[in-house]
Amino acid sequence: MQPLTCERVAELTDGVGLEVVPADLRSAVLEHASTCPTCRALLARLGPDDDETGTAGPALDPPARFADRTLARLAEERRAAGSGEARPESS
Repeated sequence: MQPLTCERVAELTDGVGLEVVPADLRSAVLEHASTCPTCRALLARLGPDDDETGTAGPALDPPARFADRTLARLAEERRAAGSGEARPESS
């Protein structure tokens, strides 16, 4: 991989902070920043104290069959509400 320019590092900064860029590209960004004070300062703003990216992380998939279970539960509650039965307790 060719060394990155400051402009390219600036484009990738948010992706690096959110951990959504591939590992090899992230490494190239960090390597560039290790020798470039401007880009190092740009990346420093992504620290854990940053409100916009400090608590963000990669998207997680819901547990297996989550949608199926949720839709089945909603259908069950609709049937119970329509028939006047008490709704099942959550567990």
